[in-house]
Amino acid sequence: MSNQGRFRERGFTVIEAFVVVLIIVLIVAMFLPIYGHGSHRGVRHLKDSSQIRGIHQSMVQWALQNDERFPLPSLMDPEGTTVDVGQGDDASQAFEFDSTRNIFSLMIYNGLVPLEMLISPAEQGPIIEYENYQIDEPAAAADPSKALWDPAFRATPRDSAIGDQQEGDEGSFSYAHTPPFGRRKDSTWRDTYSASQAVLGNRGASWTRGRKGDWELLDETHEVADDYSKPVGEMSNTLLIHGSRSKWEGNIAYQDNRVIFETRPDLEDLPFTFTSLGVRADNLFVNEDDATGEPDSEVRLDAQSDNLNAFLRSYSDRIGGSVVDGVSDVGLEVFYD
Repeated sequence: MSNQGRFRERGFTVIEAFVVVLIIVLIVAMFLPIYGHGSHRGVRHLKDSSQIRGIHQSMVQWALQNDERFPLPSLMDPEGTTVDVGQGDDASQAFEFDSTRNIFSLMIYNGLVPLEMLISPAEQGPIIEYENYQIDEPAAAADPSKALWDPAFRATPRDSAIGDQQEGDEGSFSYAHTPPFGRRKDSTWRDTYSASQAVLGNRGASWTRGRKGDWELLDETHEVADDYSKPVGEMSNTLLIHGSRSKWEGNIAYQDNRVIFETRPDLEDLPFTFTSLGVRADNLFVNEDDATGEPDSEVRLDAQSDNLNAFLRSYSDRIGGSVVDGVSDVGLEVFYD
């Protein structure tokens, strides 16, 4: 029997074996980009989680030296040497001081967080690293020689323009946090080490109650404002940070410094007891009425009022605003994108 015949008895000719190997190589080549993309996405998840944990750890570090409170510029600058907010009652002045831009600028100024840590590696919106931060006598301060932070830092594109800045410039803060107003100021904006309190995380879109009482993304026909002032649901850039056009996913930091990758905004493992509904899943990005669970149109500044459920947003430093989904006439101008 010839050599070729003996080889056929074993199963394949040399040419057939070569063809099989070639097919396997082609299949592997086809799937490598997919695997690489998935691996890259996983790296972004991990880096983003690490950054959020690092920011929260810096907040805790601040709290250890400041009566267990997270950064509150209003307490640090009572004389207005950094930000001159003019006349007004204590609540409205505290609001203008304690904007997202001032809170995190204070942390940058004190060396607690680097600018690059405030930008998510998965960012999809109008957020870029701030380039002109001034550590030494910031020119935008009311008294540069006594400044405690650079008030020109822009956390969101909604922040007012200062100096040479232009309206519409990109913001430089990727995340959302508990607004330190009303009862949340004393119950959440401090180091509580509570595993059931969300305090910081990826930004989220806007939801409304559906017919069955479930949360639904605002539909795609909702008008999107050029200045990021109106709630955005299905068209929100925040859905693309880690999720998709139809689903929000993101990293959330809890007070015990755990960072969990959540796959929905209303969390079954983050229940809240609404007085007229009982225990329900709490939506991280809706200021819900503590009694009814419905979206509350007003974020109150009074320490004895407002809601206690989880609410994470970044917001500008302007007084005034429309009354819709957490934005109120008293000043909480939320950044929607």
